[in-house]
Amino acid sequence: MVSINATLVLQVVHLLVLVFILNRLMFRPILKLINERDSFLEKSKLDMTNVESEAERLRRVFLAQEGDARKKALRQGMDIKSAALNEVEKLTDESAKSASSIRAEAEEIAKKQVETTKPLLGGQAKILAEEIVIKLLGRRLGA
Repeated sequence: MVSINATLVLQVVHLLVLVFILNRLMFRPILKLINERDSFLEKSKLDMTNVESEAERLRRVFLAQEGDARKKALRQGMDIKSAALNEVEKLTDESAKSASSIRAEAEEIAKKQVETTKPLLGGQAKILAEEIVIKLLGRRLGA
């Protein structure tokens, strides 16, 4: 049976001293490290959440700027295309005017040449016609 004597009291005292020493030397530092680790993990989670939200905000800003840049580029492209079409139309009109003036000059020169060569050709045409008749018929028409 269990007997209560001085050794039992001494063992209880030793146990209490051991618990006190272990608490001071081992349990408190370990609990302190666990609490520090937990607070570090919480802080890291909070920082990670902040970084994620900042990254999402920056992504939205980037997408908005990209959309604005695309719209601006499209407007500039349309402006350039419109300016090019206006320039082509202007050059086409100038070319048409230049071509019509050159054509008018050419027609005037052709009229003058026709007027100067018509009398010469009339006499030469008669001579040529008589030569053709002589060659075909072997004689002159009037003779």
